[in-house]
Amino acid sequence: MNREHKFLAYHKQEQKMYYVRRINFDAQTGLPYSVFLNTIPWDIGINLVELREYTGRKDSKGTEIYEGDIVRFKLSEGTGAFFVGAVEYGKAEFIVDGTENLSSVIVVGVLGNIYENGHLLEEQE
Repeated sequence: MNREHKFLAYHKQEQKMYYVRRINFDAQTGLPYSVFLNTIPWDIGINLVELREYTGRKDSKGTEIYEGDIVRFKLSEGTGAFFVGAVEYGKAEFIVDGTENLSSVIVVGVLGNIYENGHLLEEQE
């Protein structure tokens, strides 16, 4: 699958979302150590942010879906019932609601994200 690689970062201290312009990796370990965000003119330590990777998918309105987004979705095959779940990376693929492969569901809308709108998931329980 050929997709665009881009990231958002949730700044834990500022409690604010930013677009990531660059991720710096350690040459020895290959692990990220800092990020350069779109509106902050210096690098931020990786421990201060939660990185959110773009899934390569958009919802039915054209909104990009990122890891950590809370989405309203329905199964491609099934009753037509709608569900709400969080998008995460697991089992070498993006999944929603802990089990469903993101590519096998129809995402109707992005409702928010787990960092700024976690209460949306609690309302579903």
